[in-house]
Amino acid sequence: MREHRLGLALSGGGFRASLFHLGVLRRLAELGLLRRVTHISTVSGGSIVAALYYLHFKGAFEASGGELDNAAYVSIVGLVEKEFIAGVKRDLRNRLLVNPFAQLADLVAGNGFGQQMARLYTKFFYRSAIERVFWRTPEQVRKRYLSLGVPLHQLIVRLPGQPAERFINRSSGYPNTAEPEIQIVDFNDREDLANIPSLVINSTCLNTGGPFYFTFNEIGGPECGFVRTDEVFMLLQYKLLLESLGDEPVEKSFLHQAFNVALQWGKVMSDSQPELPQTAFQRTTQDQPAEECFPPRTFEHLCFYQAARARMALGEDFTGDSWVPPEFEFGTEDFAIEGLKQAQYWPTVRHLLTADFGVLRQAKMAAWILLDRIGWPENDEARRGGFTREQYEAGLMRTLRQIDPRLAHDFTQKGELSEGLEKLIVDLYYFCSATVLNRRAYEALNQITLSHAVAASANFPPMFTPFKINDLFESRHLNAVLLTDGGVHDNQGIEWLLDVGCTDIIASDAGGLVSVERNPAEARLPMMDRIIDVLMGGVRRVLLRSVRDTLRLSSLLSRTVTTSTDVEELAELKRSVHLQRAIVFHMTSHPRDAAAPAEEDTVYLKPFEPQLVAALRTDLDAFNDLEIAALRHQGYQLADSYTRAMAELPEFRLQEGYQPPKSPVTLQPGPNERHRRILAAGAHRVARYSVAYPLRAAFFALFIALMFTILAINLDDWTSWESIRRVTNVNLADKYLKSTGRRTLYQKLVTTKTWRAFAFTRDVIDDAVSHVSIITQVFVGWALLLVLREFFRASNAARKRVMFELKLLQQRNTFSRSLELLKRPTNAISLAALLLFFSTLNVKWLFGVIYLWIFPVALFFFFVHLVFTSLWLSAGRNDDIAPPGESPSAQAAQPTSNAA
Repeated sequence: MREHRLGLALSGGGFRASLFHLGVLRRLAELGLLRRVTHISTVSGGSIVAALYYLHFKGAFEASGGELDNAAYVSIVGLVEKEFIAGVKRDLRNRLLVNPFAQLADLVAGNGFGQQMARLYTKFFYRSAIERVFWRTPEQVRKRYLSLGVPLHQLIVRLPGQPAERFINRSSGYPNTAEPEIQIVDFNDREDLANIPSLVINSTCLNTGGPFYFTFNEIGGPECGFVRTDEVFMLLQYKLLLESLGDEPVEKSFLHQAFNVALQWGKVMSDSQPELPQTAFQRTTQDQPAEECFPPRTFEHLCFYQAARARMALGEDFTGDSWVPPEFEFGTEDFAIEGLKQAQYWPTVRHLLTADFGVLRQAKMAAWILLDRIGWPENDEARRGGFTREQYEAGLMRTLRQIDPRLAHDFTQKGELSEGLEKLIVDLYYFCSATVLNRRAYEALNQITLSHAVAASANFPPMFTPFKINDLFESRHLNAVLLTDGGVHDNQGIEWLLDVGCTDIIASDAGGLVSVERNPAEARLPMMDRIIDVLMGGVRRVLLRSVRDTLRLSSLLSRTVTTSTDVEELAELKRSVHLQRAIVFHMTSHPRDAAAPAEEDTVYLKPFEPQLVAALRTDLDAFNDLEIAALRHQGYQLADSYTRAMAELPEFRLQEGYQPPKSPVTLQPGPNERHRRILAAGAHRVARYSVAYPLRAAFFALFIALMFTILAINLDDWTSWESIRRVTNVNLADKYLKSTGRRTLYQKLVTTKTWRAFAFTRDVIDDAVSHVSIITQVFVGWALLLVLREFFRASNAARKRVMFELKLLQQRNTFSRSLELLKRPTNAISLAALLLFFSTLNVKWLFGVIYLWIFPVALFFFFVHLVFTSLWLSAGRNDDIAPPGESPSAQAAQPTSNAA
């Protein structure tokens, strides 16, 4: 049984990071460490390449029945290299900006470039892998996958012997309701088959300022909430119960009706989305009572939740032995709930209900697994999800202390937490999650693809506007989830690996470091770029310090012996702290700083101009052959230097031995002047060819200027400012009258009685307002606002218990998206300009239509994509470099001894 959970973190940094990680993956595959990885956490550029790796791994694993040797992993990485490098050269960033329809969608709907970028990732990176992995999928479904991407829940690896027609990794959704299928982490305990890594793609939620995670069975963040594919229908059934109850106390007769409606709705939703797991709350027989389809404690837990919400609304000014409002009083046989009803525990209850979803989720997961006795083997040393019962109990107690120390102290029996409190924690998490969940969440969940997750993770600001996900959470909670680059919160991707309890971590860091600037920008806009770098650098330092402190704590706990009263808490802390080793290397790290094996004959590769390579741009445009080769070699040689010592450990060592280092590319022993010039120019986002070859670029610029001058002369100087001024003064209404002698639509409209009445009313209001003090107008508006707010508050207070119908639940907020479009300033300006143009037919108003500027911008980037990208790719072409995915013909660099 494996007790080591090896986590791999691939940092962000655009295609620079992706290409660097390609070299890291190849060397980890050769050392046998890639086959031992159980968790992969990725950000931005790391997400792009990791998604392609996982697709190929899924195909190879399922085709071989899980029997993958070391050579198979090297072959998988070879396929990833070949397809990824071909995609990088297609210049995705400029392709996106060339598309005027993508820019129009960004301006009108505010969806950003995320959706279009996701399509480009699917087309140029993942298409071949999707065809290879999903070749058995029905043709219509496969076409949708090849166009839009594969839904996240369809990417879970099928275990050996699992029928193809069943949903992958189905869970019961509630403890002890059904025999659960084996989880991937439990499957990884088998020594005879390959590990199945759990992939998480990191993004940053602008709504909350915290992280947002994409996994194959769950998405969400610790502040906004989480949604699991195997729990979404169950949560929506809970939502129906809570919406029907409103702010009223729970009555058994009404709850009986609500149970029946919830069961009906669960069936309707499950039938509409057969790709998702069915709800855990459904009838097994036609005449089964509705109450038996829900957990036995549902009534008491709903009473507790409703009473706590009522107390929070009423305030904390209460008397008596209980904080429960009189009209919400309920009876219970559970001593934990009865104890929490006491007045002294109201702060504890409030902390439970106001804890963020991340902390509450950790407590819920541990309590869920501890309660699910059906899934536990008889063996006392058995593991589920990679942990023993003792470790889950320790983790639960530690989380409860974080919520409120009295939970872990006052509600234990012989050192173990009360089972009633464990059940209450599970249900409170479900109730809180159901409250913020959107009624169409199951539709949104089924539409989020792997490419969407990658696009959200690599949504670098300010180049890309936020990636938007609609209909996942309630509008009163989050109107829409707005996501940006995962590196804004954690560019290394280490935080998730710590949260899931990895014992060993390898972190490949290709992100930018905060360098010293002699003259930092003082202007406001340029200064913001520097501020972003400073903030991300601060996050990196804090995170790495956290890793070091965790390692020191783990080492201390492993040798601490004490006889004090804190011995039990120390033992509990020891069971809940799992990290034992962490290897973190940056692309600027020096090979000599690695913990090298003790053998004297150890051979290492020389770096290839590491400072220039590390300074390459973090962008999503085309990289030439030299840049690609240098980045791959840098990642390969650093992974070899820093991880070879881990590969020598007994738990990770290969029986057949690992291959000696041999770079995946063929480069000269040292860079020449041409290499240095191109790599130095590669640090620039624009004008790279001009930096590398200034005289050639100057000649080319003069040639373009001459061509445009000749063309403009023959077309009446159509590019001059004077020609633009003449165009803006054109009045189409005058031309229309001269050519036809007819009145325009506007001239006809102003002569009608309706328009004259409207104009009269407008003049009266304008005259009245112009003679009233501005201060008076402000206070009158404020008074009207207060009256309207009080009116809506009274309407909500008069609300009675209502049994929500299915149609009402599905039709709420139907027009919210269309209203959002009108709230956008760009849309309002463009709409006003269009109305002015159609009413006057004066061309000058068209320049207020922002959408028209899309076309010259798209033409400019088309020119950049067509001309300058080709020049840059040809400048860095090196015929000596081995094709991607193939072994080089010679050593990439001269070997050096361990002493070097």
